[in-house]
Amino acid sequence: MARQKAAGAILVDWLTPDTWKPAVELVKEWQALGAFFVLVVGAVGGWATGLFRWAASKLRRAKPAAPSAAPEPKRPLRFVGDDRSTFHTPIGSDENTGTHLIGVWDVTNVSDRAFVLLKVRLGSYISTSDIVGVENDRDPAFRIKGTLKARRMSRVKIELTFAPAIHVPSEDLILDVIFTDNYEDEHRVPGVRFPRFT
Repeated sequence: MARQKAAGAILVDWLTPDTWKPAVELVKEWQALGAFFVLVVGAVGGWATGLFRWAASKLRRAKPAAPSAAPEPKRPLRFVGDDRSTFHTPIGSDENTGTHLIGVWDVTNVSDRAFVLLKVRLGSYISTSDIVGVENDRDPAFRIKGTLKARRMSRVKIELTFAPAIHVPSEDLILDVIFTDNYEDEHRVPGVRFPRFT
């Protein structure tokens, strides 16, 4: 049953099945469009999530490594000789009785631990007496078994006596000086020149 147009509106007969067809088709189209939209959003969302994770991993700062103890330097003690205070003298008038030797160095301990120089020798020679003294900024006297403090410079003095003499008259004495520390390690100062004191 058809209804009349009233006040400019179109009246629809809702009881006729053909009237519902356009609405049903429209709903089906919107459902298909909605499913497609969900698929696109899911795909883009997955891609965007992957992109975000990748970017975050590139921007994330690496955790700093746990601090480790610095390795001990190969040469923890650095020796610089004092040429004016390093020399040798003969003992006795015949030049053969013996040799007295003095050496002085400014020694920098570049490591993080302290050292004590317990003894010294010259090459393969055996001394009749040897003394190692250390002077630092708080103690101007040379102290036997004095400490070479970490990251500091100290002054080191040695005195050795040899009998019979190890020097050749009127010549400089050139020898390796080898210190032994409290860790049983050796510190070699090669080719030290000990001029004759006149």
